[in-house]
Amino acid sequence: MATDISEILVYQLPELSSPRKAADIPLTPSKLAKWLESLPLLNVNQLSYSIPKYIQQLNQINISDKDRFAMLEHLRPVVAHLYMSLTKRFTRRNLDLSRESQEIQWLTREMIHGMAVGYQRLLSSIAQKKIGMMNRHQYTVLAQRTMYYLSEHIRLSYMLCCVPPKGAWLELNCTYSYALKQGLTNTKLKDDLAYFDEKGSIDTLYNRILVLSMVAPYSLRGAELEQVYYGLTSWSELIRIRENDASSHGYAIGFDDDYGPIYYPRLENIANKMMIDNSHLLRQLKRWQDSGDRPESFDNKGMTDKLLAQVAMALEAAKVESEEQYEGDNEPVEIVMGLQDIDLFLEHVDSIMNDDIINSPIPKVKISESELDTGSIHWDTLQFYTPTIQPTSARQVSMKKHVQQQATDVPTVRRHKFTVENESKMGACISCNDLHGSGLFIGEMMFIRGYDPQVWTLGIVRWMRISANKLYVGLYLLSAQVDSVVVNKEGTTEELTVNALWMADGNDDDTLLLPRAEFRTGNKLQLTHHDEDFFVTLGKDVWHSEGFAQFNFSTEAVEQSDSESFEEYLMPA
Repeated sequence: MATDISEILVYQLPELSSPRKAADIPLTPSKLAKWLESLPLLNVNQLSYSIPKYIQQLNQINISDKDRFAMLEHLRPVVAHLYMSLTKRFTRRNLDLSRESQEIQWLTREMIHGMAVGYQRLLSSIAQKKIGMMNRHQYTVLAQRTMYYLSEHIRLSYMLCCVPPKGAWLELNCTYSYALKQGLTNTKLKDDLAYFDEKGSIDTLYNRILVLSMVAPYSLRGAELEQVYYGLTSWSELIRIRENDASSHGYAIGFDDDYGPIYYPRLENIANKMMIDNSHLLRQLKRWQDSGDRPESFDNKGMTDKLLAQVAMALEAAKVESEEQYEGDNEPVEIVMGLQDIDLFLEHVDSIMNDDIINSPIPKVKISESELDTGSIHWDTLQFYTPTIQPTSARQVSMKKHVQQQATDVPTVRRHKFTVENESKMGACISCNDLHGSGLFIGEMMFIRGYDPQVWTLGIVRWMRISANKLYVGLYLLSAQVDSVVVNKEGTTEELTVNALWMADGNDDDTLLLPRAEFRTGNKLQLTHHDEDFFVTLGKDVWHSEGFAQFNFSTEAVEQSDSESFEEYLMPA
């Protein structure tokens, strides 16, 4: 034995039982192939139960390593088809915390984790033997498969705004450490599921998930996560994992740690960590920004200029002085959520400001008995995804799911309570542990009332994360003095006139909140504010999200009167 594998591959594998205890499931490659052929591949709901359940059962049965490998390889295309179908249900939509969504998320996690466990068992078994020239490819394939599903398990957590499960990063890190010690990490393999049409290595898989974890994944929407994860695949090997010999700031990772990359202001003071050298990848990203020289993998998912700049900034690991945070003492605040555009905000602002709850079209959310608790989900407690649906109830279940799908897709403006976890000068972290958090998405506006009951403040969702059965939301606070203004670009027609928000007394003087896609620094605009016209030029982009941009501006004609009172603003200070 070349090394003590138990000290490197610290896997927690389920105990194995006799095949006689699972006579009702296929336990040979040929029987599995026939079973898979009999499954209705278009019936995603049935597959969502059958495949994850079978993988879990297979991982608990004592069969030969040869058969286990062949069966896992048979399962890979079906799992990939199902994985893509299921992730589309929550990566292209707002955050959905309904019971049905929690079940499908749990099943997806079980499936991907189950595939990882299957290959972990094979790798752990073969790793007890010494690697030779004739069997090196076999070791590489098993390590690559294990790394692929472990990294997908972590990426799935980011897609679901969840903290990766306990042990996920530790198992990934220790698998890479083993492959590195055995010289397996840079061998290229053909695997269309992992690398699309390119060849890739274990380094590719590890570096790809490291990049994703370093670019603030909880602040990215589902499509952006895919763009970073897949769009940079062919350049991910430009990252170097090397001994920590740097004296400056940067990212580091420990192969014995159960977490991903951590930023350190001084790497020289960090022991037992490996430095993540992003410099080579950064040079390529800068070249992409300057000349359009993009990676071949760009064609897989693409990437916007804004996201490219965000990735480059994150990988530079530039030291940013963080704002001082203050504990929120769990202070309750009232939130109006679902304000997905400026027109929707203006439509409801009067009833919000007048506190017209009785006649308001904005419902107050009732705290339901169902809470955010995926720990209570198990095979026996599934309501929407079960092995069989009785014919008498099949239509009822189908109709119920159809109605819930429609309700989730339609943005709903509603009031409910959050608590303040902490706050800083420009933002706050708020939380709730009830299902009324469903429907949020990164970049939407929130209206917050707290502290003084008379004060409402406009904010925008920056990031979301689910941890310990609680939803955390990071808010960028815009202003407590906001008014409506009508905007028209010079030279455009009346039909292109849009509503915007004028925000006063901010840290950057008065600013305008505009739809980001339509406006840029330097645009000349005509503003109509309280029946008075202004001609302004947009200044710097103070802050922006996916849908909104906050601009400074300078007036060209009529200046705002010094005697003007802010009493006319929608939100009293």
